[in-house]
Amino acid sequence: MIYLTVFQNMSQTSARGINLVYFLFSSAGALYYHIKNRFVDKSVALWAMVSGAVFAVMAALCASVTNPDILKKLFGGFLIAVGLSELIKKSNDKPNEK
Repeated sequence: MIYLTVFQNMSQTSARGINLVYFLFSSAGALYYHIKNRFVDKSVALWAMVSGAVFAVMAALCASVTNPDILKKLFGGFLIAVGLSELIKKSNDKPNEK
């Protein structure tokens, strides 16, 4: 998306659309491969799809009635928390050096 918006002067909305279409096709190929090689537990996948769809609708409804500035701050806080979690996790996984 950065390439499309910065170097191709494409609008962010168009870049997001292209990114979504690319993801849909690439994930379909990956899903086919994983099902073919029996890497997918179908009962777990069904539960994940149903609960994911329900919570996506709930989140979209909540986002539509929430101030965008609050959503930006919450998302930024989430990204910082995930980043710190990954840094802490990686530093705890280091082997002891002697």
